[in-house]
Amino acid sequence: MRTSILLSILLISITSACESIFNNENNEEALSAIIQNDTFIIKNNLPFDIYFFAVDQETSYVIDWIPVESDANRVKAGSFRKFPADIIVGYTQGKTAIAYFWNGREYWNTLIIDEHPEL
Repeated sequence: MRTSILLSILLISITSACESIFNNENNEEALSAIIQNDTFIIKNNLPFDIYFFAVDQETSYVIDWIPVESDANRVKAGSFRKFPADIIVGYTQGKTAIAYFWNGREYWNTLIIDEHPEL
């Protein structure tokens, strides 16, 4: 009985910790990537810096790439960055693009990049 109670408390604690990684105190998304006009915008609400590689979805099937960490593809914790949309490999307006994210040590997430002509 004691073991099951302790296990339940542990699972609740882990679940709460994971939820706090994916949402900040304002309940915003942890990470977002959009294209607005000719600008690619990444918003990082995570407590750590992330790096990215963005590519057209069809192109992603036929290329090999490796994660690179540099100031050019870094988005600091709790901030956002704007890039020209042509940083997205193979992208043309109206096509689906994806972004891969990692924290410098391990793969973290993949997002479909949403297009927002005007916000």
